[in-house]
Amino acid sequence: MPKAEKRSQNGDKAHKNVEFARPSSTQRKRFKQHLSKKKVAEGIKNGTLFEATIRYNASDTTQAFCTVDGLSKDVFINGVEMQNRSVHGDIVVIRILPEDQWYESSSGNRVSSRKNSSQVEVTSDSDADTLSMMSAVRGMLEEVSLSGPEKINASGIERIRHTLENERCGWRATGEVVYIKKPSERRASMVGFVRQERGLVFVPSDSRLPKGYIENTDFKCDDSSRGIVKNMENYYEASIIAWNEKDGFPRIKVKSMLGKPGTLETDIQALLKAEKIDDGDLFDEEVLKCLPETPWRIPQNEYSQRRDLRTHRIFSIDPETAKDLDDALSIEPLEHGKYRIGVHIADVSYFVKTGSKLDEIAQQRSTSVYLVDRVIPMLPRMLCEELCSLNPGTERLAMSIIWDMDNSGEIMDVWIGRTVIKSCIKLSYQQAQEVIDEFESTGRIPSSSKVTELRIHGGHSESDIFHDIINLHKIAKEMRKARVANGALRLDNAKVAIKLKEGEPEDFFLYQVGSANHLVEEFMLAANISAATFISSRFPDRSLLRRHPEPNMEKLQTTASLISSWAQDSPSIDTDSAGSIQASLRDLAQFYKDAPEVLETITFMCTKPMQMAQYFNTGDVEIREQWKHYALSVPLYTHFTSPIRRYPDIIVHRLILAALRKKSKPKLGVASVSEVAEHANERKLAAKVIQERVTNLYLVKHLRDYPRVFIATVCGLGGPRFFDIYVPDLGVDIRIHAQEIFLPGGRGLRTKWISEKRTLHFSPTDNGLIINRKAKRLEQTISNAHAIDPEKLPFEMTPFSRVAVVVYGKYGEFGNLDTLAATIWLGLNHST
Repeated sequence: MPKAEKRSQNGDKAHKNVEFARPSSTQRKRFKQHLSKKKVAEGIKNGTLFEATIRYNASDTTQAFCTVDGLSKDVFINGVEMQNRSVHGDIVVIRILPEDQWYESSSGNRVSSRKNSSQVEVTSDSDADTLSMMSAVRGMLEEVSLSGPEKINASGIERIRHTLENERCGWRATGEVVYIKKPSERRASMVGFVRQERGLVFVPSDSRLPKGYIENTDFKCDDSSRGIVKNMENYYEASIIAWNEKDGFPRIKVKSMLGKPGTLETDIQALLKAEKIDDGDLFDEEVLKCLPETPWRIPQNEYSQRRDLRTHRIFSIDPETAKDLDDALSIEPLEHGKYRIGVHIADVSYFVKTGSKLDEIAQQRSTSVYLVDRVIPMLPRMLCEELCSLNPGTERLAMSIIWDMDNSGEIMDVWIGRTVIKSCIKLSYQQAQEVIDEFESTGRIPSSSKVTELRIHGGHSESDIFHDIINLHKIAKEMRKARVANGALRLDNAKVAIKLKEGEPEDFFLYQVGSANHLVEEFMLAANISAATFISSRFPDRSLLRRHPEPNMEKLQTTASLISSWAQDSPSIDTDSAGSIQASLRDLAQFYKDAPEVLETITFMCTKPMQMAQYFNTGDVEIREQWKHYALSVPLYTHFTSPIRRYPDIIVHRLILAALRKKSKPKLGVASVSEVAEHANERKLAAKVIQERVTNLYLVKHLRDYPRVFIATVCGLGGPRFFDIYVPDLGVDIRIHAQEIFLPGGRGLRTKWISEKRTLHFSPTDNGLIINRKAKRLEQTISNAHAIDPEKLPFEMTPFSRVAVVVYGKYGEFGNLDTLAATIWLGLNHST
């Protein structure tokens, strides 16, 4: 495998191992011509061509991968010519190459026995799946399998799968890009830097994207006569405007300068630009004209068209600071131990009229984005926080799902329809948790004096509300138990939250998820499942559902084998199904009951082979088995419960309404269900990336100013050169290279790898090193130097061993706040 070249100090990246040179009119064609639309359609129909999203390896962009439904391994797109001017995130059409050009995953051997100088060892897909905007950050792995609207030809896939599972077991198919069906939105909004390299070159900060030529007519130099750019240290926003068959690189248009990296706001703006997310909640006048005049009241005719639930005891449970309250709950006892339980969701579709400018912007944004210091809403705040929000004491329009259930959560009957509600109280998760904790510890429902003062509307009593919470809690526990028994999988990883002071990160903490969160989650899941069942039975050819593909089985089985080899006496991980993985984790929890950090590390490792759930149009996926949700272990699932912040939920509401009105062809909006699903997948991924990256920025900033000592767990050993750690208190993994370990006092550090024992041995040496200035700075700024005992040399490190480390933030190669780094904690006194 050709090793990925490292970036030079000026930030240039190795792009496809091609010498950078400007195009010439006499230059021969570098790439094949893309196929015509007609030939593409014919190829997809007859099963010789396949549609997929292409993903580039961040460490080596000569390697790219495509996930094709029906194949257990990604198709490998090897080299510039085979990638054929595609860009990370493009929806492309690929042709599978002949078998003599396939590769054995582990050895890099081609099927053909003849010598070939270009044999390649395929790297782990994790490189291709690392989500990063500024540079690769470990531990943020996502496998994205986004199927486009073309129907899959099973016969073509079956032939390839049969070959891979029988004649070529253990091999990987290779392919070539023959058509770019939908260019990635990243082409229109790249963020990076300008460099001088045989002319002006744009270098994206996302290493998966190509650098390219900047024509002088497109970019104003500070000194155009000399071709010198004085602001090379700044971020620039740019777009790809052309990439023809002769050019090894695309032509780039620089659009604007964003500022100098290294400050929180500039780095955040660069991330937002890279993901094409508008910062702020300003909406065009045409959009705002779609809003009703205020003060607004429910029109009288709506009461006669809806079920009136205003006198029912309905309440919401949300984060304390939440303003967009889009879900509420109710419960009332029936005869024979039964209950009537309601999930009531803001009727956003009433306000967002099909085909309106408001509908158009909502579909375009697709999701609200929640950052550390701000929320970028999908809809104007008048809707999010006022007219749609289920605020207590206020009549609101809702879409409700109401079940008759027994006390185990088994559904006897279901009703779905439009309602008018009036929430009696907004409870925080903490308030609901206090009620549950009191009940669990004493068996009694608490009095009002035991919880935070509550403001209740509608004449309902605290006692009744507390009884409702406990009844919902007891039923939710049974529902959760039944889901797990039915094969559901839940991989909970630590999630960091940032505490701010005057806009700066003051501290961080881990999100705490308790029984109150689980209570709400169970009923929201049930509502989503009921909605999916309802719409798919009425509109099997055009329902917007959400599926979760199986994990990358090759990577999952490799991870399971690795974990078993590291702890040979521990229970093994059964990868046959989501349920078997969950059962294995329960066995491991018992085995590691005295070392919970090891279980956290194993759980974290098991999340990496998992794929992202995705929206899809049922009419585009003929094989019904592929509709299922792997982690939830249910055949049908969708999103219904958050229309204030997710556009797909609005479409689901419209489908429900069309079904209730017995319409055969529902009017859904400005785009088809397939287009909505495709765009929503892309926007949801962008929102996820930006939320994680911005949180990481704040964490890097804080730990750069105040490095901290943690206990970490070893989760990977790379011989004598490096090792990987998982830090439970941060929920991240970090790679530590041996040569980067700070050993104060000028002494050297010797490492010895004992392969048969999977042990890395550390010992001091008198071959002195130059005193590391970074080590001295760390010593002066560590915020909890005396909280954790340092490691004492010599010592040994094995998989899953505990190690004291210092975690700190550092600037990336472009000067941006980018990376968490770590070193072994060896104390302040310099002695060993």
